[in-house]
Amino acid sequence: RNYSLFDAVLTVFPWFIRYYQGGYQDAKKIAQNKRSNRRNETYQKILKVIQENKEKAEAKEGY
Repeated sequence: RNYSLFDAVLTVFPWFIRYYQGGYQDAKKIAQNKRSNRRNETYQKILKVIQENKEKAEAKEGY
């Protein structure tokens, strides 16, 4: 069966509309925020470990 240009448009158009109306740019922002949140959580965990180790060291030294 040969497909016409009209058939191609009918096939691609719904995807095209979802892509742009669905907010591909919003998806980018969401991904950036997610990465930023994960990075922030990791930094907080690192800072917590450093603080705990500092407190243990100070307790051993009798501060």
